[in-house]
Amino acid sequence: MSETQIREIERLENEFAWNVISENEFKKRVRKVFEMVADCLSNTLGPYGSTTILEKFGDVHITKDGWQLLKKISFQDPTNANILQLLINISAQVVIKVGDGSTSSIIAADELLKAIENDSELRNVRPKELLDSLSTVVNKICEVIEKNATQIDKSENATYEDIKNIATISTNGDIEIPAMIQEIYLKTHNPAIEFVKSKDNKTKVEIINGYKMPFMTYLDRLFINNDEGTCILKNPMILMFDHKIDRDYYDTIIAQYKNKALQENRKLVVIAPYYDQFLLDRLSRDLQLQHRQLGETLEVYVRTSLMNDHMSNLYVDLSSLLGTVIITQNVVEEILDTKNPISTQEMFDMNLDGTVEKIVIGEKATLFTGFINKDENRYNLLMNDAISKYNKQVETDKELSLVNDTSFKLKQRISKLKCVMGSISVGGSSELEKTANYDLVEDAVKACESAYIHGYNIGQNMAIQKAIYDIINENNNSTSQLSLIEDSLIKVIGNAFTNVLRRVIINKDPNVTYEEVSKIINNGVFNNKCLNLITDEPTSDIINSCRTDVEILRATTSIVGLLISSNQYISIAIQ
Repeated sequence: MSETQIREIERLENEFAWNVISENEFKKRVRKVFEMVADCLSNTLGPYGSTTILEKFGDVHITKDGWQLLKKISFQDPTNANILQLLINISAQVVIKVGDGSTSSIIAADELLKAIENDSELRNVRPKELLDSLSTVVNKICEVIEKNATQIDKSENATYEDIKNIATISTNGDIEIPAMIQEIYLKTHNPAIEFVKSKDNKTKVEIINGYKMPFMTYLDRLFINNDEGTCILKNPMILMFDHKIDRDYYDTIIAQYKNKALQENRKLVVIAPYYDQFLLDRLSRDLQLQHRQLGETLEVYVRTSLMNDHMSNLYVDLSSLLGTVIITQNVVEEILDTKNPISTQEMFDMNLDGTVEKIVIGEKATLFTGFINKDENRYNLLMNDAISKYNKQVETDKELSLVNDTSFKLKQRISKLKCVMGSISVGGSSELEKTANYDLVEDAVKACESAYIHGYNIGQNMAIQKAIYDIINENNNSTSQLSLIEDSLIKVIGNAFTNVLRRVIINKDPNVTYEEVSKIINNGVFNNKCLNLITDEPTSDIINSCRTDVEILRATTSIVGLLISSNQYISIAIQ
């Protein structure tokens, strides 16, 4: 070919270059990205899986958690990167809902796609019909998984050993975190656990007996009265505002309650989201003078965050526990109305002050304990409101096949209202390790809570195999038969998850055969036990939330659906 002809071809290619990737080319790309990711993640499976070194700007952390790896994998080619992001988005739903199973879902999808492509009947079925049948089969399997689930013992004498076992599996064999989660369950019987990054390198557990309000802190370190760096008050008089307060508020409202508190030998605590600068200047002078003369202040000022609806709801919930009415602008206008002034006693009769046995005001949060003035009627209404909103959000999440931050906040609100809960501060020797440990805690907390609510099944995806066995057995003895496509699909799903377990065992025994793994699964299905790959003994300690298997199966279907139905791809550049 002459140089002139080559230049002509290049000219034509440039002239007709466009941003469309054809169906065949796109499917090849999807398949290649998928295989590369599945192979990378399969190396981490099981107790004998390989560890991976994660490095970021010289910060190094070693992990074998598949979700950690999946989030760190990247492709330079933008199309391949977008394909990877689709896989991550689907797998993330498993982690969001039950805290574990992202690796299994991708590897299972890889095996299921291979099984479908190797099945002479299924590979010739139209994609739409195949996906509809696959959805029907998966729904049947999930129903049986949920029916076969064992419920968590929630009695006062419960040991929560099963919760510890679930956390152990979810954290890849960690010892410290599962013990902490078990301790929280034993002491609170509350599955909604808070978790935050620690200030230091240690991971610590805290049992919160009371109501802990985040982002509520003292206005000035002058109020600190103990070596812990907090302000501890007993039986204080508390005023709660939901807007900025100024000097007029002080003269007309705060000063009157300050005198009342003095007469009752109590401290006044004023809580507000904002303070006028002129008021702050005045308070600073008065409080400094009080502290020099008395060694303490007569009142304590607290700033709280009402940055969103969630924080506002928590603030209202707290007011019911303190037995007070939040002072809104309407209330202030009524008090400050010069045309129809009210007396000090009439203001006191408005029930604006609340109390509690003890308040600990910290640098980032405030803890209230001993609710001696609790408004039971309003508390019950708010609890019912919190439960109703949470249940409604859960139904919305199910319809949209996602779980967002709103669900977590609504669940947290219910948990806080119970006034007994656990909190884990997650540490690590580096920021990368702390983030990795945080993800492990989050996974374990969600997996345990899911099991607490929905029950649990034996692990290693045996619950899926057991459900498949039950469906096939019922199908053979029932007049309601599976269609030929459904019958083939349910078998290839079983084969796919057999190969998933084989990939786990390969990390220990590279020569293990499909037939040997099938025998292990058959024994597990009939005896409801898994094979402990370290001791080579059957065990009932390897368990998962029943929702874990359900979400893994649904994510697997979604990924396979993406691969089967992928058509052309158009990259739209931003002009």
